[in-house]
Amino acid sequence: MCLSDVDVARLPVSPDLDVVARAIGGVVTALVTLTDPQVVVLGGPWGPSALDAVVTACDRLPRHVVVAAASVSSPSFVGAQAHALEQLRAALVSAARPR
Repeated sequence: MCLSDVDVARLPVSPDLDVVARAIGGVVTALVTLTDPQVVVLGGPWGPSALDAVVTACDRLPRHVVVAAASVSSPSFVGAQAHALEQLRAALVSAARPR
């Protein structure tokens, strides 16, 4: 699951990192409750600077989840590539089935 497109332009010039981290922690709590992921990947233009604060906020959550920094520069492209490969595999397998 990917949560993206935070309207960075609307954030204050110097947002209070603890406030942002608590807000992200609230969103992570909802996502963890619904999807039970093994890991939450934090990226984007503000992700690396907020990582420690978000990890601290998420450590206080009732359900533990690993929060990690994105390890690629364009995670949306990687996700799109993975989705395209999944669709290609499905199409090849369905085309190869005997009729």
